[in-house]
Amino acid sequence: MQTKNRKSGICLISKAKRAKICTYYDAFTRGSPLITFFEIASRVFLSFMCRTSHYRGAFHFKMIESHKEYRPSTKLNDYVKCYWMLSKAESMSWQKIRFVPDGNPEWIFITGGRPEFYFSNGSRQRSHEAISLGQFSGHLDLHFPPAQTTLFGIKFQPYGAYHIWGQDMDRFSNRVQDLSNLRATLGDQIRAVLHTDHSIEKKTKRLDPLIKKAIQGKPDKNLVFAIEKMKSQHPGTTLSAIQESLGISDRRLEQLFKSEIGLSPKAYFKIQRIRKAVSTLQNNPERSLTELANMFDYYDQSHFIREIKQSTGYTP
Repeated sequence: MQTKNRKSGICLISKAKRAKICTYYDAFTRGSPLITFFEIASRVFLSFMCRTSHYRGAFHFKMIESHKEYRPSTKLNDYVKCYWMLSKAESMSWQKIRFVPDGNPEWIFITGGRPEFYFSNGSRQRSHEAISLGQFSGHLDLHFPPAQTTLFGIKFQPYGAYHIWGQDMDRFSNRVQDLSNLRATLGDQIRAVLHTDHSIEKKTKRLDPLIKKAIQGKPDKNLVFAIEKMKSQHPGTTLSAIQESLGISDRRLEQLFKSEIGLSPKAYFKIQRIRKAVSTLQNNPERSLTELANMFDYYDQSHFIREIKQSTGYTP
């Protein structure tokens, strides 16, 4: 609920509303996230979705049977952030999970029912057995069919995916694509491992050498530095300061981000700034949105709220 300060004209957000934003956003970007294109935390997405009128009562905690993450070999640290698996139980109707961008592209392998992706622009797309998710600048809804469904994902480092995907990353931005059109042979090898009877831990260990073999080149040091600075998002951090510290031209940095990340430096910085700002709000609920907007260099509170809405689809 929004209230308005009559003297100042500033729009104030209730603490309850702010808590909802933090809980919702944190579910998909921290800890066990995104979801892993976004990172996923079933417990929180359930609590959020049950508060929306269309889905109220439709969710139950048995819908998501499990969600786990697995770390790759240390030799893949610059290329793969984690493997993850999500299992959805059979249900009576279609169910929805919302993904919000975390800045990491992914490959997802699907068994069971075929979900549908709904984009923030209103379009939708049926998934393939194996798909690639590039960088996204807005939220994405995944609608699960009633059938039991299992997703296995590979979350790549933002600066490492380019050296495995083998193509300029801007070709995949804001798109869900059939993996067979990208790395058919590698995709088939990964599926063959996933279809074995081994435990998921053994499967991920068998995937490490396959992915390592596919690596072509090393991440650019300037790019790694810029990405890590953007992810840290200390108050006062600005894109211009990061660019200046690199000692390379704005044009060169733009080219690096476009080809190897898939977004412009400004767009990627925006994703990380929202993540950090909402995390700060969660850890410091006594702070006002106006104060946080100033801390993270937003023009004003309205700008801050608007960017949260664009990223998450949720209006405070």
